[in-house]
Parts: sequence; C-alpha cells; structure tokens
Amino acid sequence: MKHTKTSLAIAAILAVGTQFVGAIPTATLRISDGTNTVTILDESSLDIFAGVGEVVYSGSVGLWSLTVNTGITKPASGSAVKPYMDLNFVAKSTSPTVAPPNLTIWFSETGFGPMSAGSGFVDTIGGTTQGTVTCTTLLDVNNILFGGVAIAGPQTFGPGAFSCTVGSPGVTTSPFSLTKKIVISHGVETRTSSGDTEITVPDGGTTLALLGGSLLGLGALRRKLVKA
Repeated sequence: MKHTKTSLAIAAILAVGTQFVGAIPTATLRISDGTNTVTILDESSLDIFAGVGEVVYSGSVGLWSLTVNTGITKPASGSAVKPYMDLNFVAKSTSPTVAPPNLTIWFSETGFGPMSAGSGFVDTIGGTTQGTVTCTTLLDVNNILFGGVAIAGPQTFGPGAFSCTVGSPGVTTSPFSLTKKIVISHGVETRTSSGDTEITVPDGGTTLALLGGSLLGLGALRRKLVKA
C-alpha cells in the first residue's frame, strides 16, 4: 500500500511537471525604430524577469534607451476568458542634432477567449511625454501575434501629461490575440516619454458607461505608475 501511494504521488508530480513544460509562453514585446528591432519573447534570454506572463526589457534600440519596459498578461494577470494586457514604458532619446526615428513598442499575446456574453473592454492610458505618444489596441480574430484591427485608438497625446480611458464591445470569436502598440516621437535634444496602458474586462456595466471615452484623474495615474 505504501509503495502504491508513493507511485501515485510521483506520477502526480510528473504530470504537473509535464503540464508546465508543455505550456509554451507566447507573450512578446517588440521594440523598433524602423531600422533596429529587438524582439523579447516571454521567458527568453532577453526577458529579464522570470515569470510566465511578465516580459521585461531594459536596453537600447538605435538612439533610444529603454528602462524596464514591462508587459503583463495571462497567466500573471487576467485569463483567457477575462483578457488583461498591460504595457509600461520608459523611453529616452539623446540626439543633439537630428531628431531620431519614431520608436514603436508592441506587446502582444494570443489565446484569449471565449469572453462572457455581454462583456466588453476598457482601455486606459496615462503618462507624460516631451514629444508625442500614440496609443492603439489591436484585436485579431485569427489569433496572430501583432495582427488585427484597432479596437481603441490610434490616439495621440502630448507634449505634457496625458490620461484617457475608452470602452469597446467584446467579441464572441475564440481564440483571438490582443496587441498594445505605442509610437513615440521625439525631436532634437534629450527627451523622455513614460506611461502605462492597459486593456481589461471589468465586471458588468462599466464598459457601456465608458463608451465614447472620458478623462482619468491624475491622482489615479500617479498610483498606477507607482504600482508599475
């Protein structure tokens, strides 16, 4: 009997281990200035945070330096049926004579859905920029990384502090992918842009109230950036 219990325990451990190994992370950060591109797959050597669903990069792309740019999604936060995507960015350009090419940051994940009937998305962004920041959220019913059509944006902000929230209907198609896309434009001299953008699926009623968009309080923005 003791031998049988031991064998069952070992089998259970092996089964859990097999499930973990078989779950291949797909969440991906991509950062590009149009010429130089860095792609950071979740749990790859460029991802400086060990945790599935959290992709963190710190480094440079052309004339841009990036400090702890972070993408968070399932299973770290949210789930397939209740999607969540968060992209936190800090980008600095140093170009004393010529304005650098625009910097584009994507954060994408596949395998969302099916969403509950009647649920929808709430999309928020807040931050500050010495240039401009353009934010777009894409949804792809073909479940392809970085693909799809805009369900929020593109919206351009700056210079200065900015914050905004909008709502959009959910989808019944499953599976689908979501992508957060940020485009940063800076002029000559040393300039910095930072912020946080997320898409969530709140509990009933909130999305319809937000359709059309409304401004977020700067106090809520500060709390979000400190938390990130």
